[in-house]
Amino acid sequence: MAREQPLGVVIPAFEAAETIAATLESLLPLARHIAGIVVSDDGSSDGTAEVARAWAAAHALPLQVVAGANAGPGVARDRGLDAVTGDWVLFLDADDRVLPDGLSRLIETALAAAPDRVAIAGGYEEVIAGGERRSRLPATAETIDVVRAPGRLADWIHRRGPAIHLGATLIRRDRLVRPAFPESRVGEDRAALAALFLAGPVDVLPVAALAYRLDVGRQWRREATAADDLLRSAAFVARHLGASALDPRLAARLARAVEADALLTAMRACAKAGERRRARALWRRAVRLAPATALRWRHLRRAL
Repeated sequence: MAREQPLGVVIPAFEAAETIAATLESLLPLARHIAGIVVSDDGSSDGTAEVARAWAAAHALPLQVVAGANAGPGVARDRGLDAVTGDWVLFLDADDRVLPDGLSRLIETALAAAPDRVAIAGGYEEVIAGGERRSRLPATAETIDVVRAPGRLADWIHRRGPAIHLGATLIRRDRLVRPAFPESRVGEDRAALAALFLAGPVDVLPVAALAYRLDVGRQWRREATAADDLLRSAAFVARHLGASALDPRLAARLARAVEADALLTAMRACAKAGERRRARALWRRAVRLAPATALRWRHLRRAL
């Protein structure tokens, strides 16, 4: 493979006929770096695959479609991963847009990266209702190695870590262990990033490489009905923790924290949706796992 084409792109897509062309268009300025694009059609019925094929053919982008029954974005990404080429892989959602300047910086860093680097991660811009954009960037350039500094993984679990996003992260393809994602529809992206941190050092750059469409209302509605999916994502991280080089006692403690975070995320969503009884039940489960976290006021006030 030519060194100038190190990148494979995987796009899980469900009913994305209206957005997939714009996602592909955002990749055009970086076409010379792209070895191949795989659209993993997750059981769409709106012609997503046909739109993607036609747009790529018209613009000479190397694209293939793999299709399967609807199983959620995690399964669709793994399906696409089995078909993609390139030394490094980028996972995009079908309504994301890459920011070419930032992604170019990530690619340049990947080409010069030390052999032990598992991923190169950047920041992103949230695009909210009305087109307003909010920048989410890591504070500084750094290398995160959680085996040497396990507190950095704890920061990530408790959402104090760097502002990075799966869609702004280049991952060495040969370091991805299948399944690379949990079989869940919510929380699977953060779970995959946690597993990456456990796999080896990750270089973080304070550049925006992605424009991510954020629908807060839709996100809360999904999380309010997806406690089981969130817990599946937490179990995925727990398995990677158990197989890691971390001290087993620390790994077990972090696994409990991950499960508690999943419960508290579902609790917050249920509270916002007015499901107070379910929110309290989820909070009580979180208290049993990680009382110091669950009893913090920002969580406690939603459970009262």
